[in-house]
Amino acid sequence: MTSTQFTKQISLLTGIAFVVGGVIGMGAFVLIPLICAKAYGAAWLSITIAIVVNLLSIFPLIQLSAAYPVAGGGYEYGKAFFNPSTGIVFSAWALIGGAAAVALVAYGLVESFQAVLNLPVSNHLLALFLILLFWGIFLAGVKTLAAMQIAMVAQMFAAILLYAIPTLATHFNQVEFSLPTHADSFFMAIVFSFNISLGFQIVMELGEEMENPKRNIPLSLIIGGSLVWLIYILITAAYIGAVGVENLASKPEMVSTASNILPAWATAFVRLGIISAGVTSFAGAGVAIPREIVALARDKILPQKFAEISKNGTPKAAVNLFFMLVCLLLLIGDIFQRSGIMNFFFEKDSIEFYGFLTILGIMSLGAGVSLASLKLKSKMPKLLENAYIKFEPWLLNSLVVLSIATSLFLIILVSTKWLVPLFFFIVTALALAAYRFKQKRN
Repeated sequence: MTSTQFTKQISLLTGIAFVVGGVIGMGAFVLIPLICAKAYGAAWLSITIAIVVNLLSIFPLIQLSAAYPVAGGGYEYGKAFFNPSTGIVFSAWALIGGAAAVALVAYGLVESFQAVLNLPVSNHLLALFLILLFWGIFLAGVKTLAAMQIAMVAQMFAAILLYAIPTLATHFNQVEFSLPTHADSFFMAIVFSFNISLGFQIVMELGEEMENPKRNIPLSLIIGGSLVWLIYILITAAYIGAVGVENLASKPEMVSTASNILPAWATAFVRLGIISAGVTSFAGAGVAIPREIVALARDKILPQKFAEISKNGTPKAAVNLFFMLVCLLLLIGDIFQRSGIMNFFFEKDSIEFYGFLTILGIMSLGAGVSLASLKLKSKMPKLLENAYIKFEPWLLNSLVVLSIATSLFLIILVSTKWLVPLFFFIVTALALAAYRFKQKRN
């Protein structure tokens, strides 16, 4: 038995778990060494700037979701406050950013364990194989995924504490929190810090499934964001202490920096935390982003099959299509690697391709949704009046300006690698062209 309607199965605790797991993910273990290599002792500042600006810039989203919670927010907000073509573009951005984020996590997981496994296979293909292994999990149902997300976030958090506390206790005298000394590298640290701060937008996609969404969506974002900041600062301090500021440029793998402190079982538990972090990121995107596909199918832009919700609350066809997009992106990454395109643009840091594409998709979507929030009062005044949170017009306008300015800043930075915006533009243009072709045929 299937339907096209979601049921309320996501509580406040689950919402916080999706936010924390979706934002932290692999960033806690994979990208913090890269951030520290760019910013050195100022890594704390780049992370703080990224999280604070990211949280402030999604306040327009908080206003929208508190008044008008929906599934597939990119498409629904674009359509409702602008027009269907804009909804298509917003949805394409969400799908690009979401698929790239999952590819980033999978590639990061593989890269973390490749030094141990040393398999003679491309990391892109290994990441694709990893996606195939986990694919079935996302067909298990929302309740199962919610329980798994809470358990994985708890294990990840325990692993982070197990790494950070003994490391800080041993190397606290080497911890250094300083101000930036080199502007160029610090700006790049901010870019990567934004990469590990993305994911708050996940709850935009879950409005129809959240219990008391007008209350729980804002609270999930605020509580989850605070926890994310505390966790990142703790990890950064421990990593800098273990490595020493003078050695950060070599980017040693995080877990290995504590191998001489932790017993073997604790090291294994922390490595398990890396897997948990990857799974939580998979879960966040795997639950949220296919809702864009559902929204498109409800409006008959995609076949009706993709709007069907199974008895366990999972849009199975939409989930399958989303993970097919992730696999396609990893195959493209492998082709770029083999042809030399990836090395030309990113040298040895292929992970930057997926990271930059994630930023471009999510930040473009964030800017568009921020503009949509300005039309809430004129388009849906009754919904705004009954919203759990209502910002004063001057405050909302200021937050929208901040959101757009932040998005443009990051878009410009990642566009220095022009392969990324070119790829992004081609995919967006193809999605819009397909929609308009379908309109003409109808």
